[in-house]
Amino acid sequence: MKTHEEKLKHIKPLKFLPLIIVLVITFLTAASCSSDNDDYEGAVFDIDKTALTFLTDLKFGDELVLIEDETVQLKYNFGGDKTVVYAGSGATPEIIIAVKCSTRDAALDVFAKIDGFIGEQKNIFDDYNTSERPKLDEAVYDVYGSYVFCVVSADTAQSVEAIIKSNAN
Repeated sequence: MKTHEEKLKHIKPLKFLPLIIVLVITFLTAASCSSDNDDYEGAVFDIDKTALTFLTDLKFGDELVLIEDETVQLKYNFGGDKTVVYAGSGATPEIIIAVKCSTRDAALDVFAKIDGFIGEQKNIFDDYNTSERPKLDEAVYDVYGSYVFCVVSADTAQSVEAIIKSNAN
């Protein structure tokens, strides 16, 4: 009968390396887009004001403009009770998205749609204007109570978080 050590000799440690790498990447991706801001449960935001504050206080390379409600519903259709979007020319992925939902569960559904949107944008910018692609890797989007905010800019996550904290009522 083989000892435990003899049995383990036949297992090649590198055999499991790809699995370990996939698990680590999955964990890190989930952690960066956590959608778990319980500190904001019950918070109330004026999404027009918050989106405008993002626009005026953060750095954008493109000139972002407010997208009309009808266009938001046709082009983006994230759901929620109210959505505010500022977008640029399309030459950059820069965008501001603010969504008010009736419940946290609805906000989590919107978050999933925005996550898919960011993924699609990454695929597009892999082939188009690749110098802008890193902004999508640094996109800040999360659920804050029953609200979802998303900012793609050259600015830092700390700036976005500071604006959200200062706009929560």
